[in-house]
Amino acid sequence: MKMKTAVVVGVVLGIVPAWASQPGHPLDCADWVFLQPGLRCVEIIPFPCGEPGDPNPNCFYGLPRQVDNDGGVLQVRSRWLSSGAACSRGQSLNRFEVVRFRGGETEILAYVDDRCGPNPSYGSIDAVEYVVAASAGGNVEPAGSIIFDPGAGRLYVPLVLVCRNGNPTNDCPNYLSGHWLVAIEGFTTTFDILQTYTPSPATLGFRVPTIPEGLHPVDRFDTYWGNVADLPNFTSAQPMQCSYPSIPPSAGDYLTVADTSPLPAPGHGNYIVTAVSHASQTRYGRKLIAGVMSARDPALLPACQWDGR
Repeated sequence: MKMKTAVVVGVVLGIVPAWASQPGHPLDCADWVFLQPGLRCVEIIPFPCGEPGDPNPNCFYGLPRQVDNDGGVLQVRSRWLSSGAACSRGQSLNRFEVVRFRGGETEILAYVDDRCGPNPSYGSIDAVEYVVAASAGGNVEPAGSIIFDPGAGRLYVPLVLVCRNGNPTNDCPNYLSGHWLVAIEGFTTTFDILQTYTPSPATLGFRVPTIPEGLHPVDRFDTYWGNVADLPNFTSAQPMQCSYPSIPPSAGDYLTVADTSPLPAPGHGNYIVTAVSHASQTRYGRKLIAGVMSARDPALLPACQWDGR
């Protein structure tokens, strides 16, 4: 259920780069900086991935680019950050980035930077590098290996962590190099009914889950709007669009609905809810009253009769 309000809130965020792990140790998930709200790093296979001389093959798979559920193309890359740093004896420091290409624009979603080691005189760097990807034809491409799980909204990223050009005894006693598998979580999933809208054009959109509201198969969707003040009573809900699409939907289909709900007055809000039906069964989420969770009563939802306006 999506809320639509007339409240405007301004938020200013300040990001101060800082490393959570210690110099001379491999970079970890706590060292990542996320520019897209909701994303996070999760370790899948710890460093080093596999035994020396017998690496885990799961830390090498992937393709150079993947498409997410929002229509963006995901890719990882290394970008020059600075050269000739005092700590690196003239070596370059790089930034590893997760980027998304969409609508002709490039959006940086997350990054992690190389850093100086604990003993600058040896010129060591704690660095992160991508695993080189191969295209479907077997040709090596100048991009990193990644794989996207649309169901979980998770991007798997195989990486190499390396102490570059350091003295292993004094500067990198804990590691030299090895593979590491992480996932970036928080992308839009196939299993959610995600409704979004913009003032112009006023449309709602969602991607059909595999088993929406636990129903399988699905015959149709009905979308309503109403006043938040009426909740949890849905008897006054107003139909937006009924019995769509024209044929039973399939998982992964992207459906849109014209948003006909009015702009609420300041301090008030509208809700938008989509019901899913199969045969005589209709479901539209759950409610929590007095600590008890239960399904919303389909009898409270008016029959969907839409005039097409």
